[in-house]
Parts: sequence; structure tokens; C-alpha cells
Amino acid sequence: MNLKLYFDAITGLLSREEIPSGEAVRTIDYTDHRRTGSVVLPYRSIVASGDETYEIVLDSIILNPRLARSEFD
Repeated sequence: MNLKLYFDAITGLLSREEIPSGEAVRTIDYTDHRRTGSVVLPYRSIVASGDETYEIVLDSIILNPRLARSEFD
């Protein structure tokens, strides 16, 4: 697989991934980066593959939340 990663020249943040998918290339564009805990994460992603495009928008991200054992029962 020949994955291509693109980073913003000023911020150093990941801005795009290009992933081979058969004859096509799946492209993921990352935007709306926000500080979350001690890291910066994208809150908006646009995924395009062939004729399909969809958008993922996150309202919040919780890193390493404490989960009750009962959550897995």
C-alpha cells in the first residue's frame, strides 16, 4: 500500500490522507483542528472515494474516559 500523508506547512497538523482502494483513491481531508487535552485533533473530516463523499463532524472528543465495567456486560 502506498499511503500518502499531507501536513500543513505552518501548523504541522495532518491535513489529508490518500489511501489506495482498488482502482480508486480514498481521500480524507481533516479540518477544524482543536486542542483536546494535550493534543490537537480534527473535528471535521471529509471522506471521498469514487463517486461517494461524506462528512464527519464531531461536537466533542473525550480522551480516555473512565468506563464502568458494566458498560461491557
